[in-house]
Amino acid sequence: MESYITTQSGRITALQGNAVAEFNNARHPLTVDDVIPDGATLLFDNGTEIAIIQQDGSVLTLGNEQSVPDASTDALLSDEIAAIQSLIASGDDPTLSLPETAAGNQTGNTGGFDFVDVERQAEETIANADYSTSAVIKDDSLLVDEDRDEESSVIDDSVSDSDTNTPAGNNNTQPEANNVSVTTEEDTPVSGQLTATDVDGDTLSFATGTEPQNGSVTVNTDGTWTYTPNENYNGGDSFTVVVSDGNGGTDTITVNVGVTSVNDAPVANDDTELSTEEDTPLTIDVLDNDSDVDNDTLTITKATVPAEQGTVAIDDGKLVFTPADNFNGEATISYEISDGQGATDAATATVTVTPVNDAPVLEGENNKPLGDDISVTTSEDKPVSGTLKATDIDGDTVSFEKGTEPQNGSVIVSADGTWTYTPNTDYNGSDSFTVVVSDGNNGTDTISVNVGVTPVNDAPTIDVTAVDSIAEDGVSTATVVASFEVSDTDSENLTTAIENDPNGYFTIDGTDVKLTAAGVAAVNNDELDLKSLTVEVSVTDGVNDP
Repeated sequence: MESYITTQSGRITALQGNAVAEFNNARHPLTVDDVIPDGATLLFDNGTEIAIIQQDGSVLTLGNEQSVPDASTDALLSDEIAAIQSLIASGDDPTLSLPETAAGNQTGNTGGFDFVDVERQAEETIANADYSTSAVIKDDSLLVDEDRDEESSVIDDSVSDSDTNTPAGNNNTQPEANNVSVTTEEDTPVSGQLTATDVDGDTLSFATGTEPQNGSVTVNTDGTWTYTPNENYNGGDSFTVVVSDGNGGTDTITVNVGVTSVNDAPVANDDTELSTEEDTPLTIDVLDNDSDVDNDTLTITKATVPAEQGTVAIDDGKLVFTPADNFNGEATISYEISDGQGATDAATATVTVTPVNDAPVLEGENNKPLGDDISVTTSEDKPVSGTLKATDIDGDTVSFEKGTEPQNGSVIVSADGTWTYTPNTDYNGSDSFTVVVSDGNNGTDTISVNVGVTPVNDAPTIDVTAVDSIAEDGVSTATVVASFEVSDTDSENLTTAIENDPNGYFTIDGTDVKLTAAGVAAVNNDELDLKSLTVEVSVTDGVNDP
C-alpha cells in the first residue's frame, strides 16, 4: 500500500488500479475526473498508476506499475463462497471450518497460523443464507488461529466501496450509483441531478450524507442538489449523498466540487466625519478603510467635487481637497478605486468645512481691493480729504478709525471712512498715516495713506515801525524816521523799496528809513507846516509780487 499527500487541488485524468482519497474525515473511492482537494491523502495499491492534472497546470504521476485484475481470482472466490453457503445450509459455522483459501496454497483452519493475503478485484458477494456471517473482504493480512478454544471469526478491516451489506435472509439488492465531479466559479452555486439504479425496481430517495467543509449543500429526495461555496472560497470541496431503496439497501455517492477562483471587486467604503476650516486644504487617506478580499493593490482612479465646493486632486494615493474661497458647509467628494484587475468600486468622502471670520477688505473704484496703501497729493498749507470703503464677505458692519498719526501734519478719521489731512504750516514733502477698518469680530484690515505735499511760493513779510516824532530845524539827512523788518520762508534774496514818496522825502538805509535833503527841507519849511510824515516800504522775493 502506498500513500501520497496532495499539495494542491487537481483532477484525475487517468487511473489504473484501486485508489482512495482521505479528506473531510472520510475515505472516497477514486475514479477518472474526480477532483481531489489540497491536503488529501491518497492511498493506492502497489502497481496502481494515477495521473492528476494539478491546479497550476502541471501533471502529477503516481505509481510505476499497472495492476491487471486476475480473472481466476473471481472464479476461486466464487468456489469458496459456494462452500461457505453449503456449510451455512447444513447448520455449521463456516468460520470454524474454513477450507483452503481462494488465494491458493494456504491451509485452512487445520492447525498453526496461516496468513492470507487476498488480492480482491471483484465486487464483494454476500451469502444469501439464513445465517449471520462476516463479509470476507480484502485485507492486507488475515490471521486465523486454529488453536483458540473459543469460536474464531474472519477479521473485517474495511470495505473498498460504499455498498452496504444486505441483511441475512433478505434478497434485496442495494442500489448503485457513481461518484460525481463538478466545477463552479468562486461565489457561484452549482446544481445537479444524481441518479442511481436498483435492479429490484425499488423507489429510490436521496439524502445528505456528509456536509462539505467549505460550503453548504441542499439535497432533495429526488436527487437534485445545490452546492453553494463559502464566500470568496476557492479550491476543492466534497460532500456525500446517500441513496436508499427503502428496504435497507443504500449506496453513498461522493460529489467532488472544484471551485475556481475569480477576481473579486474591491470594496470602497464612504469616508465621513472629516472636517477642515474654511480656506484650509485637507489630505484624505480614503483607501485606509477600503478593502480587497484578493489582497490586490488598490489605487484611486478618479475623484470629483462640485466646483462651488472646491477642488480635489489625487496625490501619492490620497485625495487633497481644497475648499473654494470662503466656502463653508458640507462638501461631497466622489471617488473610484481599482484593484488593477479590471474591477472597480466607488464611494464618497464627506467633508464639513467650518466657517471662520473673514476680515473686511478695503476697496477702491470698481469695487477692487485697494491693497496695502493709497497715495494722494495736496499743495503746501492746503488740507486734503477722502473717503475709504470696505466690504465684509460675512456681512458684518464695518467701521474706520485712525491707526498711526502723520508726522508732518494732522488727520481726522470718521467711523464712516471719511478723513481729512492738514499739512503743517509751510511744510512740503512726504507724509503718511494709517487707517484701520474693523468688522467687530476681530477681523481688521489696515491701509496706509501716503500724502505728497507740493511746495508753493510764500510772500515775504515786512513790518515797518515809525519813530514817535522829529523836531523841526533839528533834522538832517541822517535823521531816521522809521525802521522795518522783513522775512520770507522760501528765500533770503529780498528787495525793499519806498512806496508812495512822490517828493522823494525818504531813502532806505539797511533796515532804516531816513530823510533825504528834500525831506529835511520840507520839514524845516514853515510854509508847508508839516504835521506828520507817512512812510511806506515794500518787499519782494523776486518770484511773486507782494
